[in-house]
Amino acid sequence: MFWDNRVRSLEAQVLEPLKALEEMRGMAYAEDAAVDRVVARLQAIPEYVSLFAAAFGSGPIVADHLVSAIAEFERSLVAMNSPFDRFRAGDTEALSEQQRRGMETFDDVGCDRCHEGVMFSDFDLRAEGVAEHPLLTEPDTGGGRFRFRTPSLRNVALTAPYMHNGVLETLEDVLRFYNTGRSENPNVSNERGRRGDRTTPRVDGRFRGIDEMSEGDMQDIVAFMEALTDEEFDRAIPARVPSGLPVCGRIER
Repeated sequence: MFWDNRVRSLEAQVLEPLKALEEMRGMAYAEDAAVDRVVARLQAIPEYVSLFAAAFGSGPIVADHLVSAIAEFERSLVAMNSPFDRFRAGDTEALSEQQRRGMETFDDVGCDRCHEGVMFSDFDLRAEGVAEHPLLTEPDTGGGRFRFRTPSLRNVALTAPYMHNGVLETLEDVLRFYNTGRSENPNVSNERGRRGDRTTPRVDGRFRGIDEMSEGDMQDIVAFMEALTDEEFDRAIPARVPSGLPVCGRIER
């Protein structure tokens, strides 16, 4: 879980966003106080008290209840009925000619070496040399040595911007970056290192210039990745939440 693979289960990841300065905590509380403050807020809302009691029995709400509830909700977010899934199940008409061509090209140029299997990810850490986000005050080293987790490509057409820090706007931008195969990060070298040399982070050998994709190839691959979208994926937004706070928060763009 996370771009640096620092946790290994849904339960372990649930509380991390609550404690993260940049994600949900902000400057209001210290990191070690954030979870207790959330639990206290839930406990002060009668509707949440009733809902947690129905799920976990009588008694006060505790952090473990919060962890279990969110993890179980996340397990319900299944998106496995994309055109690709239907094609894989035997519906030969589920993919267009361009999408089938893109699926073959995706494998031919080596995208499947990292984006493999039914989830289109090896879940490993890779140094790609992606440019640092200009708003960062310090370089993001990911899981160490500027390596970041291979994301799943399921529903990828809906999740722009791309890469671990959102510096690439479109899927075409991502493919052009890989086609070039050069680090755009001053902390990650393009040079091949000697075996055992760990002094300088280096671009993973898998990204050293595919240089095989024409513009047509890239358009075909994008069409294939669009076929990984499950249109039946639950994107419902509730009309209200028990806290009375604005649904989806105060999002600023």
